[in-house]
Amino acid sequence: MLAIQHDDAAGGEIGRESTTPAGYDLPMSAEEERLLRKWVRGWVKAGPALEKIRRQEIRKLDTKAIQTVLRQFDDVFEDALRRLPSRKTSGLVEQQAWFRRLRR
Repeated sequence: MLAIQHDDAAGGEIGRESTTPAGYDLPMSAEEERLLRKWVRGWVKAGPALEKIRRQEIRKLDTKAIQTVLRQFDDVFEDALRRLPSRKTSGLVEQQAWFRRLRR
């Protein structure tokens, strides 16, 4: 059975054993496996080409325009810091409490 392993730094690799949580490692047909392998090969092939395009686009950026935009965002951020009181918490604990209640 084909499984995608998520334990490497690159974000997963095709293998025969799975490290996915129980219930997520469902068997797939031979056709599904063939299509998945084809899909992965396509992305492996496309990755370097997409990276090359990304680097070319970064090199073409107008740095003066970017600096202007960053200064504008900085002004907005500084204004928000002045106007809005800081919070004691992020709200994550409260969110987790809501999820716990909903799970019951």
